[in-house]
Amino acid sequence: STVSIIKTNFILAPKSFIVISSDSSLLNVFTNPIELFIIPNMPSLNNSGDAVVIQDSLGLLIDSLSYLSSWGGGNGKSLERIDPNASSTLRNNWGTSTNSNGATPGKRNSLTPFDNDLSITSFTHSPQSQLIIEGNNINLSVTVKNIGKNTAASFSINLFNDSNFDNIGSANEIIFSENYSNLSKSDSITVATTINSPLTGNYNIIAEVIFTSDEDTSNNKSIDNFSVVNEPNSFNNIVINEIMYSPLSGQTEWVELYNRTDSPINVNGWSFADNNTTVTFTNTDVNIPAKSFIVLSKDSTVLTHYGIPVQLVVSNIMPSLNNSGDAVVIKDSLGLLIDSLSYLSTWGGSNGKSLERIDPNGSSTLQSNWGTSTSGNRATPGTKNSLTPFDNDLLITSFTHSPQLIIEGNNVNLSATIKNIGKNTATSFSINLFNDSNFDNIGSANEIIFSKNYSNLLKSDSITVATTINSPSAGNYNIIAEVIFTSDEDASNNKSIDNFTVLNEPNIYNNIVINEIMYAPTSNQNEWIELYNRSDSAIKIKKWSLSDKTSTVSITTTNFILAPKSFIVISSDSSLLNVFTNPIELFIIPNMPSLNNSGDAVVIKDSLGLLIDSLSYLSSWGGNNGKSLERIDPNVSSTLQSNWGTSTNSNVATPGERNSLTPFDNDLAVTSFTHSPQLIIEGNNANLSITVKNIGKNTAASFSINLFNDSNFDNSGTANELIFSQIYSNLGIGDSVIVNNTINSIQAGN
Repeated sequence: STVSIIKTNFILAPKSFIVISSDSSLLNVFTNPIELFIIPNMPSLNNSGDAVVIQDSLGLLIDSLSYLSSWGGGNGKSLERIDPNASSTLRNNWGTSTNSNGATPGKRNSLTPFDNDLSITSFTHSPQSQLIIEGNNINLSVTVKNIGKNTAASFSINLFNDSNFDNIGSANEIIFSENYSNLSKSDSITVATTINSPLTGNYNIIAEVIFTSDEDTSNNKSIDNFSVVNEPNSFNNIVINEIMYSPLSGQTEWVELYNRTDSPINVNGWSFADNNTTVTFTNTDVNIPAKSFIVLSKDSTVLTHYGIPVQLVVSNIMPSLNNSGDAVVIKDSLGLLIDSLSYLSTWGGSNGKSLERIDPNGSSTLQSNWGTSTSGNRATPGTKNSLTPFDNDLLITSFTHSPQLIIEGNNVNLSATIKNIGKNTATSFSINLFNDSNFDNIGSANEIIFSKNYSNLLKSDSITVATTINSPSAGNYNIIAEVIFTSDEDASNNKSIDNFTVLNEPNIYNNIVINEIMYAPTSNQNEWIELYNRSDSAIKIKKWSLSDKTSTVSITTTNFILAPKSFIVISSDSSLLNVFTNPIELFIIPNMPSLNNSGDAVVIKDSLGLLIDSLSYLSSWGGNNGKSLERIDPNVSSTLQSNWGTSTNSNVATPGERNSLTPFDNDLAVTSFTHSPQLIIEGNNANLSITVKNIGKNTAASFSINLFNDSNFDNSGTANELIFSQIYSNLGIGDSVIVNNTINSIQAGN
């Protein structure tokens, strides 16, 4: 399409510009004076390429070109003509505007060369590293190019050490100055000078070209800055020594740094980073003394949980460390890496315990050099790590006795293992064992049962000593093992105590049995379990335990003695006493495991962990809907379903007394007593039938069966009411006998 630019007599002055646009929006962007012609229907130019043609009022061609996007422009920058005197149609006479505003409407193009123009194209120092050591020379190099159309007949180059940092070179700051002449169009000149043995500090160096004919002085000045330092910090002079990445609830994360050198180190301007974030943790002078620590934390609450004897550096922008794993990176003020690692939770240190470095001189990146703190405080901020070996340190790694179940009169074997966990050989030490008869946990001369001197235990080596206590009497024993090593730097691990009990006789499996279980009570009572001592001896149940499938609780810590053939009942509260009025020996355990109505385990163990009784019931065994699950026979296996059933007691359970399903030794039962016919007419006979079953455990050697016509209706048979009597013998267990008798020609009545 073609449009008219203007229909008025506008005169374009020599060496001047007009700008043509569809609206005035460019005036909001560019503030220089612009002669703007607005043509609302101005053709829309294609971004990939288009033609631009200018004709005068007679239709004569004034200028034209066909551009492509490859010529330049695009992305908000204009396509500029380089030389107004060169062809419009040459691609090399066009390019993308280099102006900071992206274009130069109404003024000289940024690509159009001046007649006289010198430019500083490069200004550098070497060594290029930002790390320049005090006393080493600094080489400066500046390159000046003639980008104008004319030869630069006379100019000078000056370099300044801008000591007051005002970015203006003054006479007293000049360090280099020289005059030059006849620099041809497009030629360059490079000059160099040296700053000898610079002192520590920051430097601002100015390069400046003085060329009186220069039409563009914006490119006549360049500034280079750098720092000179005393001596660089060495990698691992400071190490990451302890990380609390998973603190307890209400506590905060922290990281400990350790200066393993012999000199203090200032960490002003140092940075801390994790996998995602980098922060400067201090902008003030913080010196870590030689062989000492600082602790970094997001806040100061760490001081309420630990006694930290070193400086705490608080930075509220510290990154939050990931519990599953993260990076920890320390760099100095120059960005030099000082220490770094990427930990995983498998390295140690979770659940409120810190991740400790074992050896400050070992690698930060090896998992084997890290572990979970063994400190009683769960961490050691500001002090030596619990895992870091001392130069001299002996440790009792094991102190045991055998056998585990000790019967009076049998020998007890003691074994103690001592390991050298220090860095040096333990040249001389002794091992003592004490029978601590007064239970004060202090071995005295009159309690010693073993003592021996040893020498030259090498680093990481162990020694095991053994002795025997012959025929100990029944009772409790407190045995102390102690290492005496005068050079030991950590005496906290030089002592170990082993205690055990010597018994008259161990508890026997099933001496006490699980006898009744209320696992599905009604709403007015809680669950309970009944135990029964089926032995002929009293049994102490102190420190016995009760378990279901998921949890274990102690039954009692008192010296309770369960008498033979007696019961105890265990429940979480006393509500069953409101239901059952018989005497009940009740043990209340508020945290008693909750039994599952569909099925669960019930396990009883004694104070030594020996199994006394156990079973896994199902609801199909019986005992639901508010009725207890009763054991039938205390002498039959606990694990047989056939030995359990639903209580038949009228109170739905029998806590503290004999189960309703438990058979007696001698027990005959009338299981059936009937008459026939059901409708009896006066004068007819009445036939009576009675069935007697032996439901006891023994044969019924001799018994009799009597029938009475209770004419006075007192429910008691008397001699004058007797109508049948017979003696029987040897009715076997589970067998029955049926007796029939007839009342002849019965009279009307009840």
